[in-house]
Amino acid sequence: MNTIQSEDFSLNKLLQDYYMVPSYQREYVWQPKQVNQLLEDVLEAKGDFPKSEGNEYFIGSIVVCESKHADKQSVLEVIDGQQRLTTIIIILCAIRDRIKDINQNADVSAVNKYIINSNIDFYGNAVETMKLSLQYEESEGILEKLGKGLNESKIQSTSNSVNNIINAYFSAKEFLSQNFSSDEMGVRGYFGYLINKVKVIRVQTLSVAQALKIFETINDRGVGLNSMDLLKNLMFMHVKAGEFDRLKDKWKSIVVELERQKEKPLRFLRYYIMGNFGVEEITEDRIYDWFIQNEDKCGYKKDPFTFVNQLTENVRAYGQYMAGKNPDGTPNRYLDNLRYFCGAARQHLILLLAARKLEPALLEKLSRQIENLFFCYIITREPTKTFEKKFARWSLDLLKIKTEVELDDFLNKYIETEKKKKKSSFEHDLGVLTQYDIQQYRIRYILAKLTQSLDEKAWGSSPALISLDAYLHKGVDIEHILPQNPSAMVKSSFDLPDQYQSYIGRLGNLTLLEKSINASVSNGLYQEKRKSYEKSHFVLTQAISKKPQIGINTQINRAVCILRSYDQWTSKDIEDRQKLLVELALNAWDM
Repeated sequence: MNTIQSEDFSLNKLLQDYYMVPSYQREYVWQPKQVNQLLEDVLEAKGDFPKSEGNEYFIGSIVVCESKHADKQSVLEVIDGQQRLTTIIIILCAIRDRIKDINQNADVSAVNKYIINSNIDFYGNAVETMKLSLQYEESEGILEKLGKGLNESKIQSTSNSVNNIINAYFSAKEFLSQNFSSDEMGVRGYFGYLINKVKVIRVQTLSVAQALKIFETINDRGVGLNSMDLLKNLMFMHVKAGEFDRLKDKWKSIVVELERQKEKPLRFLRYYIMGNFGVEEITEDRIYDWFIQNEDKCGYKKDPFTFVNQLTENVRAYGQYMAGKNPDGTPNRYLDNLRYFCGAARQHLILLLAARKLEPALLEKLSRQIENLFFCYIITREPTKTFEKKFARWSLDLLKIKTEVELDDFLNKYIETEKKKKKSSFEHDLGVLTQYDIQQYRIRYILAKLTQSLDEKAWGSSPALISLDAYLHKGVDIEHILPQNPSAMVKSSFDLPDQYQSYIGRLGNLTLLEKSINASVSNGLYQEKRKSYEKSHFVLTQAISKKPQIGINTQINRAVCILRSYDQWTSKDIEDRQKLLVELALNAWDM
C-alpha cells in the first residue's frame, strides 16, 4: 500500500475490517450527553430515509495503522477516533438488543455482523471476533460482553470506563425506545441509514509514528465554511463599508458566547429559527437557504444591526437557560432542574427562546410546566421529533404573551392538554420503570425530585430544599433496599429468590441515602438496614421503615399521611412502594 491512504467510508465499508484500541490509548470517556447528541444528529440527518434519498452525514475522521502484533491477524490499530468508533459499536449493540426487546424472534444477524463476526486465525480456524477490541486495562472486557449480548443488568461497573460504556449503551437504548417505541421497522430504518449513509474519513498509515503525525496535522487544520459563516458574509453584504468593524465586533461576540457555552453554532441557529419563527422542520444543512428565502421575516437586508442584535439577545438567553437561569441571570429552580435530566436534549429551548422577554415570575411559571411536560415526554417515550414540532408550532403563540392571563390561557391550551393526554401512559410507564430502562442520571433526577417534593411539603420551601443539588451531590447515593450484591442468606430469605435480579432495579426498590449512612448499611437483611433509613434527613427514605411524627396535625404529619412504611421487604412490598412513588409523582410533576 502507499505510505498514507485516505478515503471516505460508509460505516458499512468501515466495519468490514477489524480494529483494536491499544493499551496506551485513553479510556472511553464519552458521557450520555455526547452519545445522545450523536444519535440526535443522525436522526435529524436521516429525515424520511429510505423513502427519500437522504443526506449523507459526516461524523469525522479516524486515524489507523497496521497492527505490528504478531498475534493480531488483519487488525488495524486506532490512533485517533476511538471514542467515536467505540460509540458506534455501542449504538449497534443497542440497536440489535432493542430489536430483540421488541421481537424476541427477530433476525438480528444483519446488525450483529458489524459488531462481532467470524474471522480466520493464523491456524485457519474460524473464531468469533469483535469488530473493535479495547486493549486498555480499564475496559475489563465490557465491550465484548455487550457484543456477545450478555444481560446488561448483570454487568458489574468497576471502573470509569466500564461505567461510561454501560451508560452510553443505556442512553442509546432509551433513545431508540423513545423515538421508535415498539416499531421494529423504525429501528431497522435508523440502522439502515446509520450503516449506509453515515460517513467517516479513514486515514491509514504504515506506522504509529506516521499516524500520530497525521493526527496532529488534522487537529491543527481549520474547517470549511458552514451556515454560520455564510450568514455572517450575508450580513456584510448589506452594510456600508464604514460599519464593517462595528458589525464584526457584534458578530464576534455571538461566536465567543457560543464558544463559551461549548454549543454548536448550527444547533443554536436551528433552535433560534424554530423558536422565533415557528418553523417546525429544518435541518442544519438547510439553515442558510432558509435565511435566503425568508429575508422578509428576518429583516437582515433592511436592518442588519437589528437582526444581529436579536440574534445576540437569543444567544445570551440560550446560554443562561443552559446554565439553569433566567435571561437576566437570576436563578430559576425549574430551569436548573431541566439541566439534571435533559442530557443532550435541547428541544425545550425552542419554547424558552420564544419566552425570553417574559418577566421572571411568568417565566418561572412557564418553566415549571415545561419541566413537567418534558419529563412526561421522556417517561412516556414521546419521539423527540414529534414534540420538537409541537414546541415550534406553539412558539408563535408564546411570542405574543405579555400578561399572566395570556400565559394561563397558553398553558391550558397546550401544556395541560398534553399532560391530560399522557397521564395514563405516564402512570403505567413509571409504574413499571426500572433503572435499566433509563439512564442513571435520570433515575437520580426522579428520586431527587420525589424526595425534594416531600421534604418541601414537610419543612417548607427553604433555600436549602428548592435546589435539586441538595439531593444530587456526591454525598448522596442511590440505595438498593434489596441489595445489589446479596449474601446467600439475603437472597434465600427473599420470597422470590429466582426473580431476585429482576426486583433489584425496580424504582420501588430504590431510594436516596446519605453516603455517610449508606457506608454502614452494607448488603444486609432489611431488618438490619431499616434502622439506618430512619436516620436519614430525607422524609421519603425515613418513611420506608417508620413515618416521622411531630405533634398533631402538623405540616410534616400532613405531608407524610400518604406514605406507607414496611415491616418486611418482599416482592409485594417493592411493588406496593412503586405504586406509592407513582402517586407521589403525579403530584411532584403536576400531572
